[in-house]
Amino acid sequence: MTQLNSKSIKTILQEALTKDGDFLKEMVKSIIQQLMEEERDQQVGVLSHKRDNTKRKANRNGYKPRSFNTRVGRLLLAKPQIREFAFQTQLFENYQRSEKALLASICQMIQDGVSTNRVKKIVGKLSPDLIYSKSTVSRIIQELDPQIKKWQEAQLQDYYKYLFTDAVYFHARVNHQVISCPMLITAGVDKNGHRKILGTDIAFEESYQSYKNHLKNSKKEA
Repeated sequence: MTQLNSKSIKTILQEALTKDGDFLKEMVKSIIQQLMEEERDQQVGVLSHKRDNTKRKANRNGYKPRSFNTRVGRLLLAKPQIREFAFQTQLFENYQRSEKALLASICQMIQDGVSTNRVKKIVGKLSPDLIYSKSTVSRIIQELDPQIKKWQEAQLQDYYKYLFTDAVYFHARVNHQVISCPMLITAGVDKNGHRKILGTDIAFEESYQSYKNHLKNSKKEA
């Protein structure tokens, strides 16, 4: 039986966390798509559902396919177009510059749920010059929250030959103090060698009981 040291396990977990394309890819895609819509609204001058022409600067002109390579895979996006001038966005450049931090924020959303503050943090990294409204944050939350709940509640459909469980540490605020907490993560490797995150849980320590509870909470076969 092949022995894996802790470094190998941590590497596999980190790769699985960033390569779970079926899930993380959709979340990243949703955020970028929503923010591009907001950018176009501001450049056009009015919201898409408004008919007020007193503030209109231009007219919407559909979408153009745009592919974007990220560490969670290639995203197929619908880039907004404007009839009178070229649509401008810095999302792609900002995403590549902050990708690691953004993915960490999204991964924490998986555990903690979607919060207004976390969405604002992501928006701030992707669009520091974008003057976004409460409705923008609300739309992103409405888009992401069902995706996370669906992933958390989904049952396993595949057979996994190997399971790897380990912890990644994050700083968390508890009772007005910042402490280091482990996020317990279990990754599975199927018969084709594909990795997938099967469960995550925040614990106060790494112990027999915390790992036992984590494995109980992880997804079970249908």
